[in-house]
Amino acid sequence: MKKIYVLWSLALMTIMANVFFACKSDDTLEDFYRQHGFKLNPTQNPDFVIYSNGNVLSTTLGTRSEFGTRTETAQAIDYGTVTNNEPYKSQYAFPSDPSGEYSTIREYIAGHGNEGQESCDFTNFYIQQLGSDGTGWNGTNGLWLCAQQMSNVSINGTALNNSSAYNFPGYLCLNVNATNVKYQVYGAEVAGEYKFFTINGCKYLGFNYTRPDVGYTGNGLYNDWIFKLTPAVASSQDGGTPVVVNSNYYKVQDWENTTKEHMPAEYAQYVDKAPAKTDRGESVSQDEYDYVMAYLAEHPNEGGLTCNLTTYFIQNVGSSYYEYKYEDFPTLKDHNGATYNLIGGNQMDFVAFSKHRNDYNAVNGPRALLVNVPVEDPTYHDSWGDVDNTRHNAYRFYTIEYNGEKNLYLCYDYEMTKNSEEYLPGDKVFNDWVIKLIPADGSDPEEHISDIIDPNIEPATPVTDEVEVNLSVNDEKEEGDYIATKLSIHIRALTDVEVFIPVEQLYYCDKDDMAIVLNHQLDPNYQYSNPGQSTIENGYSYTYTVAGEYTKDGETLTANETILITVKYEAEGIRVTTQGVTQAALDFLQDHFFDGITIEVWNYFNSEIPTGNPNEFLPVTRTDLKPKLDASTVTFTTSANVQHYVNAFAMLYDYQKADLHVYMKEDGKPYLMSVTYDGDGHIINQVETNTPLEQKYWIADADGNFVKFVGVKNAWDCTVTPPDAYSVSATHTGENPADFNVIYTK
Repeated sequence: MKKIYVLWSLALMTIMANVFFACKSDDTLEDFYRQHGFKLNPTQNPDFVIYSNGNVLSTTLGTRSEFGTRTETAQAIDYGTVTNNEPYKSQYAFPSDPSGEYSTIREYIAGHGNEGQESCDFTNFYIQQLGSDGTGWNGTNGLWLCAQQMSNVSINGTALNNSSAYNFPGYLCLNVNATNVKYQVYGAEVAGEYKFFTINGCKYLGFNYTRPDVGYTGNGLYNDWIFKLTPAVASSQDGGTPVVVNSNYYKVQDWENTTKEHMPAEYAQYVDKAPAKTDRGESVSQDEYDYVMAYLAEHPNEGGLTCNLTTYFIQNVGSSYYEYKYEDFPTLKDHNGATYNLIGGNQMDFVAFSKHRNDYNAVNGPRALLVNVPVEDPTYHDSWGDVDNTRHNAYRFYTIEYNGEKNLYLCYDYEMTKNSEEYLPGDKVFNDWVIKLIPADGSDPEEHISDIIDPNIEPATPVTDEVEVNLSVNDEKEEGDYIATKLSIHIRALTDVEVFIPVEQLYYCDKDDMAIVLNHQLDPNYQYSNPGQSTIENGYSYTYTVAGEYTKDGETLTANETILITVKYEAEGIRVTTQGVTQAALDFLQDHFFDGITIEVWNYFNSEIPTGNPNEFLPVTRTDLKPKLDASTVTFTTSANVQHYVNAFAMLYDYQKADLHVYMKEDGKPYLMSVTYDGDGHIINQVETNTPLEQKYWIADADGNFVKFVGVKNAWDCTVTPPDAYSVSATHTGENPADFNVIYTK
């Protein structure tokens, strides 16, 4: 398995701890880069290296200095008269962008302030001033130029001293977390008036000018002073191919009239594979568009689920502009009865691969090269819905032969959910937005996709004679631990169900939480409904209404069913019962959600019980409760309709993705990576360790070498036994598929 090396901030911290105190008089920035694993980027020539202790190393040969102005190049900036209000583009803007990057970025930030973030995941990066706004503010003491008053930027406590709109040297920041940014106005520190933005694959930092001393809160546009942040590039530890720590994004149109020697090296080596402009401008040609859209409509049950591309060109194909009409999709109706027709492609934007977001939507987008950006979890942003706007698992990868050449396409299906109750689970035709992916190395597109669906197999017919139950104890918490169980009952047969959990009243709390899961086919959190609760004797009742039109056997029918769920707290245990599951309810749920009804109940248990002596209590653990929970039972009111019962168990892994969390050493055995995540759960760092993966998670051959990974049944899942009429017919081993079920047949 390929070894992956990423510069580790803790290791860097150890290296850097003494670097700046031990610099010799002949140290240069180039030497510093070479000695500490960085590659000098010729398009960025920072004046200072900054470390969190404030020491600096100058680029000037043979000197070291504290922060100061660049007297040899600094110039006084003439803003002209106040009435001009002209923006000032920094004299230190990146030389690789002669086309006026600042004006474009300034305008974008002004219109997208709600997209800004309070931090970005850079820790080793260049920062260079892009520009300062010349906008005036009519304050109480006259007209002010906002950016003229802003100075002395600091990033998470690291001061960029003597920085101002007139003079801002370029810096390389090392071990500096890009968050908690401040600036000064007349010596007063201003915090919280900044945002980080991702635009065209690059990171920008924008400030909102305020005057706390006079109560001026600014215009909230975050474009009064703008900087560009570019990740540093680290060399691999074994002297091999350099590893780019963060992504690169190159628009083809920016370099079309540039010779190779003047292009960024990362782009120049792949430029021969760049897609050309067509009769549709940046998008593929009209003929290719027509062919691809027709193919996708005719082959809905095709495509792959994963793609291993990391360096590739993207080119928009566009949207089919398919219109989802209420007459065909009756869920497009809100709680006031208003109905809607939607063209999905008009609502889709902000495509993201991994952590990367670019300036794409389903209508247009540039041709661009993405370097070291894995095509993982390809999502899009839905601009119509207001629930779960970032849509996951709504895609397929297709290879389609057009004009005798196979090409790779990322294809999306439009989905939507709104608080006002209208929703759209998609139509499972993946042509609402299509993007062409072109391997930058010229390799065969088919080599890069896997988990391909067999186009000759029709979609699986949903199981309609099955009930599935999972009862699981929650994980132990380090702080504020409490014991709870989650009971999930999946009803896909015409029957009501009763589950009894034989835990005596002494052990449980007579309170619970409940939810109805409407669709867990694609995402377990896809859509929930909280039913209405009423108090009954020794428990609670919940009602859920299944109402609306649905289609069955080509006929439009209407359902109006009420399902009652009761949770009773009896002396010998907790009894959960359903009442009112009808064929009409099942048909409606199948038509709208491709599933039956799922009921989830959370119960809570005491961590100690009285001993019988005054003020004496005996602690209760999960281990004490487990044998009682394992004696749980399930029964069916109409058992003849239930041909299969599944006692479901979760599968535990000591890894998520073998190529990220586990690596192979030379002894032929898997070892663990030490993985660091950001606040969104994305991997930002990983380091090899000497900790072997436990043997229970993998199978070895006779020589002890790795063969394949396996999972292990979750020890805290519980046995829920059906009536004696059912016997075990199959047991999933956990190797394939990736869950652990005991299946009973009547």
